[in-house]
Order: sequence, then C-alpha cells, then structure tokens
Amino acid sequence: MSIQKGVFPIFLAGSILMSCTKPLDLPLDEENAQELILSCFFTSDNFEAYLTKFRSILQPEAIPEEDAIIELWHQHQLMDTLSYQGSGRYRYTGSNLVSGELYQLLVKTDYHEVQASAILPPAKVEIDHATYFFVESADGNEYIDINLHFFDPDSEKNYYEFVILHPFYDELKDSTYLSYLHDIAIPDAVLNREGDLVYAPSSFVFSDELINGGPYEMQLRFEHSSVSGNRWIKGKYRNNQSEYYLIFRTVSEDYYRFRKSWFRHRHNQSTDNQFDNELQLLFGAEPFTLFSNVSNGFGIFAGYHEGIFPIHEQ
Repeated sequence: MSIQKGVFPIFLAGSILMSCTKPLDLPLDEENAQELILSCFFTSDNFEAYLTKFRSILQPEAIPEEDAIIELWHQHQLMDTLSYQGSGRYRYTGSNLVSGELYQLLVKTDYHEVQASAILPPAKVEIDHATYFFVESADGNEYIDINLHFFDPDSEKNYYEFVILHPFYDELKDSTYLSYLHDIAIPDAVLNREGDLVYAPSSFVFSDELINGGPYEMQLRFEHSSVSGNRWIKGKYRNNQSEYYLIFRTVSEDYYRFRKSWFRHRHNQSTDNQFDNELQLLFGAEPFTLFSNVSNGFGIFAGYHEGIFPIHEQ
C-alpha cells in the first residue's frame, strides 16, 4: 500500500502532461517562408494593411513582406494599389469607401498570392449620451457605474466594440498616459451573453441579438481601477474634456468573430512566467484557433466605424 501511494501522484502528473502535448508539424529552421500573414482593419476613409511572412517557430520577430503588390477591388473595378510605407505596412490612398459594400483585397508576391473579402459595416452608430458616477459599497469599496445610450438600427444584424479610456495628464511631462477600465463587477445582460468576460478581454464586443433594433441603454459597473495601456501621447488627450472617454465602434461580422477568437487565444497563451510557476507550466491551455477570412494565407481583413465620446459625470 505504501508503494502505491507513492507512485500514483507521479503517474497522474505524467498523464496530465502527456494529454496536453501534441506534435506540431512546423519547420524549425526554414528560412524562405512561403506563406503570408495579413492584418487589415479599414474604415470608410482610411486603412492600412500589415503584411508579414510566415516565419520559423524559432524566429521571435515578425518578418515584414516589403515587395508585395496589394490591390483593393470593388465591383470588379480596381480602387487603388496600396503604397508601401515601410516595415510591412501598406496604405490606401484612394477615394472614400461606401458603407455596406463588399470589397476584395488581392495580395501578390513573387512566390504567393492571397485574397480576402470584407464588408464595410452599413452605418456608423452614434452614442446619444454616456455618463458615469462613483458608487461606494457597504464594505467600503468604490465602483464606477457607466451608462451608455445608443440607437441600434433594426435593418440588419449589427456588431459593436468599445473601450472605456482613462487618460492621465502629467503636467511636468506635458504628456498623457492612457489606461482603460477593465474589471467589470456587474456586467450588462447583453455583454454577459457574449461569454467573453472570463477571458479578460482588452476590449468588449457584442452583437444586437438581445437588442434587435431601437434605443438601448447599457449599464455596467466597473472596479475603481484601470489597466495600463502602456502608451504615452504628447500633450493633453482631447484637451482634457473629461476624466473618461468611450471609444465606440460599429464593426463588421468578420471583425467581431476575429476579436472573440483573439480573446480566447490570448487568454490561453498565458503571459505569466511559466518556468517560475509550476501550475502555469502544468495546466497551460491548448492554443485556440484564430478566426481568419484570408484565402491562401492567414490573417484578417475587416472593417469598422469609430467614434470617440467624452463620458460625463452624472
């Protein structure tokens, strides 16, 4: 009996490690990548495409594709050939795009060709008003209640994304540090239905499945703390109009699906130091497949409309 008690925990740990391990058929030292990764988010008046080569698993840095030809097509007409800006970035300089229309992106290199299609969201949804106020609980903790009011068009299904920005202006540096509200204490029913909150998302996406057209007021309660955005900007953010700002986007379905898959992928790829934390090493999750609408390659081509609104204290 004493031998069995000593062996069982070791056998169990070995079984767990083996069950979370599978071989990956990837080249470890291949120098000439033959696949492309495309990242492109566009609005009605501007967008950039970011193009990199599929790299070896041992290569930590992205390898930009510098010699590609990227064309934007609409209704079988060439809209523009994107101009190269350096570091794998290509910029669209053509005329404004039309909401609700389908666009195709064609990427050509000497060794590969990639295609992607996306629909620009049908309409930009404005925020009627956004307010916040502080709430102190019985145990002394302080929360921030955020109310967002907008009108959801009922013509078709709509998708949205938002972030609550909390800028801090440093007068000595004449710069603003950008952080955002992250920890939701009491979620709105629409947001809760998405099932993303357990993955600690960096932004919040939702569909109008429960709204189905008409006016809607989203009510959220956040912990009174903000998460670092690791970004400084020169001067004041929007001239310090408000303590909090709402970045609100009307997004395409492809964008919505990509972001939801990204939350899960990023959460599973733990950023903790796994070698100093045995539990992280032992119970690390499997990778989550990212959504892609790129043919013959990897990545995303999607559109959105964006508005930035001050949130006023109630």
